[in-house]
Amino acid sequence: MRKPIVTLTTDFGLQDHYVGAMKGVILGICPQAQIVDISHEVKPFQISEGAFLLAQAYSCFPPKTVHVAVVDPGVAPLGGQFWWKPPRSISWPRITACSP
Repeated sequence: MRKPIVTLTTDFGLQDHYVGAMKGVILGICPQAQIVDISHEVKPFQISEGAFLLAQAYSCFPPKTVHVAVVDPGVAPLGGQFWWKPPRSISWPRITACSP
């Protein structure tokens, strides 16, 4: 069985502990997870920018990848992959609108 892949896209930046804490929680739940940072430099609250970045990257990942997007404060399978986002964050219509 392959190791699960979890991608992270946030507007957290890299100046504080939030990204590290989120990775710690993920690894506490699933120690064998492979965590891939798509970006943590989305401009604060710029949901469209986060959606654009995910739209450019998600198709490069295998089925069953879990994508975690936290931009501006749901789990749903989509296209064979799983998406978690807080309410009012990036949504699938925004991602598909930005897809190449």
